[in-house]
Amino acid sequence: MSFAAKRDKLKEKQAVARAKLQNLKDKGKGDSERADKIRANIQGRKEQLSNLKASKQLTKFNKKAGTGSANVAAGANTVTEIANMFGDNEMISGAAIGSLIDIGRTQANTGLGILYNDAMYESMGRFQGGLETLRTGNTQTLMAQEAQLTGGLMDKQGDLQIQGLQTAGEEQRKGIVETGNQTRLNLSTKGAEDRLGLETAGEQQRLGMETKGAQDRLGMETKGAQDRLSIQETGRQDRMGVRERTQQQRDLRADARGAIRRSGARFFG
Repeated sequence: MSFAAKRDKLKEKQAVARAKLQNLKDKGKGDSERADKIRANIQGRKEQLSNLKASKQLTKFNKKAGTGSANVAAGANTVTEIANMFGDNEMISGAAIGSLIDIGRTQANTGLGILYNDAMYESMGRFQGGLETLRTGNTQTLMAQEAQLTGGLMDKQGDLQIQGLQTAGEEQRKGIVETGNQTRLNLSTKGAEDRLGLETAGEQQRLGMETKGAQDRLGMETKGAQDRLSIQETGRQDRMGVRERTQQQRDLRADARGAIRRSGARFFG
């Protein structure tokens, strides 16, 4: 069957299928199983039409390009034409059929070789992919283990640093406490010595003040006695002077009275 006949037949089936599908949609059965089957058949025929079109374009290209496939197609067509021309000749027909069979066998072997290579390369790809996956997995595992080990070391180092800081802090606190104790002891000792010095100084000052007070009192008593003696002597001298002045004044007054008497006697004669 020619390309055009195949194409026309597929298009006719497509038109009938589309009409059936539209009829089901009109009846409200567009989602039924039968409608889905018709859609699948329509899709399959579309793919067949696309393959036919591609095959025709490839044949035209091969004929124009003169590639190996074009030569095979041309040779097969020539063998077929010869066989058709001499269809009554069994030798020619047999030779033509043998040639076509050889071509088919060669194509089949080529296809098998391609399939083998594809399968081998696919298998190798899977193998390589598996190796890469395994390598990646191992790398990830090693990285995870390394990260875990590093994290553990960092945690251990952090714990050691914390312990070191705690020990240093404890030692510093002990040192501060000891320094404080020594400072308090030194202050207590100095305070006791200061108090003792103050007490001694105070005692010395009190003794000095008592001695000075006694001396002052003794001096004041001596000075008082001397002052009293001096005052008594002064009083005695004053009293003697007063008595002498008084006696003198009395003598003067007596003399005055005597003189007055004598003057009067002379006056009265």
